[in-house]
Amino acid sequence: MQVLSGVYAVKFKAWPTNVIEQIEKLTSSIEVKTRGYHTLHLFKVDPSMIVDRIVVDTGGLQPSYLGPPESYRH
Repeated sequence: MQVLSGVYAVKFKAWPTNVIEQIEKLTSSIEVKTRGYHTLHLFKVDPSMIVDRIVVDTGGLQPSYLGPPESYRH
């Protein structure tokens, strides 16, 4: 289990930029050791947090401001 903390708890210098951009990007790495389908569970720890997008990079992700466009593959 991993808990992602916002910038207010880690780097206060980034807070003004996050307020101006109205977004905070939190990143984490997960090691997957087996092939096949996997399930990602999200649990809300802070009632003021909203998840807008989850980007899964399996290699080759190009840098961009808000990540890649939405994938419609189900």
